[in-house]
Amino acid sequence: MDPQKRDKMAPATQTRGSQPSSPTASEGSTDEHDIRALLTQLPSKTDLAAMFQKLENSFGEKLQAVNADVQQLGARVQAPEEKAENTDKQLAESYTTQETNAEAIRYLQRRLEDVDNQGREIT
Repeated sequence: MDPQKRDKMAPATQTRGSQPSSPTASEGSTDEHDIRALLTQLPSKTDLAAMFQKLENSFGEKLQAVNADVQQLGARVQAPEEKAENTDKQLAESYTTQETNAEAIRYLQRRLEDVDNQGREIT
């Protein structure tokens, strides 16, 4: 094996067979001391409440900003929607007017043909 690769591996300190099966009294107190030290580093109930309050305030501010953006977008969309609605109404009115005018033109064409035919019959 390459010597450089061997140097990277950590040396074995103990084998499983040589480890004691139960902790000694000094190890137990050290573990207890370590656990107590870790517990003292945990945030208190007051700290957690303050953190949650900060989160709540932050989310509240962000939700207010999103709400303001949605209202602004709603106002911006409302004007084009109203224009589109008015355009639809105007289009319907124009279509009705066009149909009425087309009927009047057909009537006048028939009437003109009748008058023309009457003029031919007389001469």
